[in-house]
Amino acid sequence: MRTRHCDWYVAWAERVLPELTRQDQVSWYKRLDDELGNLRAARAWCRVRADGGEPELRLAAALGRYWWVRSPGGEGRAWLSDALAQCAPTPAVAWARALTWSGQFEYLYGDRQLGRDRLEQAVATARGSDDPSQLSLTLRHLALYCAEQPHAIALLEEAVGVAAGAGDQRELAFGLAFLAVAYDWQGDVADAEVDAVTARALAAGRACGDAGALAEVLLRAADRQVAAGHLDTAAATLHEALAASQMLGVRNYLLYITAQLAWLALAQHDLPEARAQVTASLVLARLSGSGADSVRPLRVAAQLAVALGRQREAARLYSAVDAWAQRHELHQDSTLWTHTLWTRQHLSLAGEFDALGRAPPHGAAPESEAFPVEAEPLSLPDALDAALVACRE
Repeated sequence: MRTRHCDWYVAWAERVLPELTRQDQVSWYKRLDDELGNLRAARAWCRVRADGGEPELRLAAALGRYWWVRSPGGEGRAWLSDALAQCAPTPAVAWARALTWSGQFEYLYGDRQLGRDRLEQAVATARGSDDPSQLSLTLRHLALYCAEQPHAIALLEEAVGVAAGAGDQRELAFGLAFLAVAYDWQGDVADAEVDAVTARALAAGRACGDAGALAEVLLRAADRQVAAGHLDTAAATLHEALAASQMLGVRNYLLYITAQLAWLALAQHDLPEARAQVTASLVLARLSGSGADSVRPLRVAAQLAVALGRQREAARLYSAVDAWAQRHELHQDSTLWTHTLWTRQHLSLAGEFDALGRAPPHGAAPESEAFPVEAEPLSLPDALDAALVACRE
């Protein structure tokens, strides 16, 4: 009876997967929330039964997108890692799905090199799976974590071509949105062309019916508007992205959007709004488990501390951001993904440290008497806690 239960839920999870990107996606995410007990029981039985390797892989792969929205750094990562370790590389579609999501999770929450390796394998597997949407998604994920600009752009251009050929508006929206970022990262593409690609991404995002894709393309459009100095327009775009993200509950998007709204409020000297938005972003950062995502709201919290005249607090927070970014090579040019993390208004900490009368901790300049460099900067969790306390005072 447990085997029949397990097989039914594996097949059901695969049937639900395409519903997670369609018009009625919110109700399907809720149904998966309600069925988690059964899905966990099915996975547990997969790990007991002699022939459980393939169904475990299929189940973990089918739920990759669900875990990315609900809990990317925790349970989903473990499900995928365990399944890949237990199963042979078949069937091809499930194997490609599992490698794609595991690669994404590992790069952001675990072992970066393992993440890249799995994404490379996912692309190779997806090319033979006869699933163009999966291939487009996998190419896009790999492009995000490529350090070589030409390779990232080539991957995204292929992803866009595959999605367009398959008539997949969702993947087309994602591919075009990141292709615009990649062209901006490269630096030799005219702004008008980047804006045209962004506009195409927006059109596809609005047409596809997926709130997650719409939120992503709106985020990238807002970054372009900020870069052009159109702050009021960017704020409106971000609020639309916030509504789409809240509908699905995509924590990573919510964290990014609230941090960016806090920065916009600071730029427009609206300190109460900045405090409210950065507090919301810091709360999400404490839940996310991803230091890379967390450094952005922490940095805006430091900027808020400066605006409130709390220079010592700002110096401590900037030191934590700087130490984490240096340790994990989160400079703007390391990958396309870090280019999205550190947009133009967040390029370098040097200006912020100069304004506080001191040098960055990793630099060679002598420490300031007013703000001494601490022997050991705050850890990221401690810095987030300190920033939350400061924002609430």
